[in-house]
Formats: sequence, C-alpha cells, structure tokens
Amino acid sequence: IDSTFVRTGVKHLHHEAIQHDISVYFEANGHGTFYLSPRVVDFIEEYKENSREVGLLKILLELTNTAIGDAIADVFLAEAAMAILNLDLTDVIALYTDLYSANAKTVVNDKSAIKTSADDMAVVFPEGIQGEIDQVVAKYPSTRAFVRPSGTEDIVRLYAEGPEEKQLPEIIVEITELIKKYNI
Repeated sequence: IDSTFVRTGVKHLHHEAIQHDISVYFEANGHGTFYLSPRVVDFIEEYKENSREVGLLKILLELTNTAIGDAIADVFLAEAAMAILNLDLTDVIALYTDLYSANAKTVVNDKSAIKTSADDMAVVFPEGIQGEIDQVVAKYPSTRAFVRPSGTEDIVRLYAEGPEEKQLPEIIVEITELIKKYNI
C-alpha cells in the first residue's frame, strides 16, 4: 500500500485521493473517508459474477457516502472487515501502537515568514531551522515534530509525537525557542 502525505485539511486529502482509483484518507482529528473512482464504481456495479466478494463490494457502495464520509458507515465497515478477516478487537488493537502527541501554538510577527514543504512536514524557509528542529527531535528516540503556519492567524502551530508523554512538552519548548531565535 502506498502512503502519501499532504497538507492538513480534507480539501488537500481529497485532491490527492482522486488521483487514484481507490483511496482511504483521514486526518489525525478523525475527518476523512475513502474514495472510489467512477471507473471502479462502474466496474463493481456492472460486474456480472455473483460471488460473495462482489456482493460485499456492492453493499459497500450502497452503505457509504464517499463524498462527505460517514462515521456510522465507517464503524459498520470496520465491523464487517473484522468479521471477514476473523479478527476481534484485541487482534486489531495489537496491529496499532498508539503514540502520545502534543499540540501548541506560538504567536509570531508574520506567519508568511515560514514556508513548509508541500506536505507541511518540513520547514523549507527560513533556511536552517528544519535542521535545528531535526536536531531537537533526534535527542528523543522514536519521536517526530513539525511546525506549520496557521492559515488564518499570525501563529505557528507545533506538533510533537512520541512514545513518552513527558518528553513532548520539552520538544515543544525547544522548538518554540527556535521559532523565536529565527525572529519569525
């Protein structure tokens, strides 16, 4: 399965999703859905074989709303997938390692003074700050952190994630100091 990262926001996720025949997309806040291209939908609807799998795909089309997402349908789909794969909740939880996360924001003079990569995962301007962010993160095993300018306010949003909750405030403070150092 190929994974693609894009800027925060369902509009960015959807734009990338429609580049593929089948996509599942979501944000950390839970917003998202899956996408089936018209070509895939037509194929499923017109497929003549009456197998269990084709029947399930046809039910999938009737049950879901890929345009806006549907949390209730997503729960049904998860339950159906677990039943088909003969998994219980304990099996599914074992597939996932939850990490602690922390969000913060810091007021800046001019949010446009910071530029990020297309997926918002790295600062590309001012030069040098991303290397220093990477040095902060490297001090804490299995962590990651990134910053991005707000779309509406003169603030920079900070995000840190890792296996030890107590480290995250330290990372946020150190990155906040870097933003001040670069006089953003």
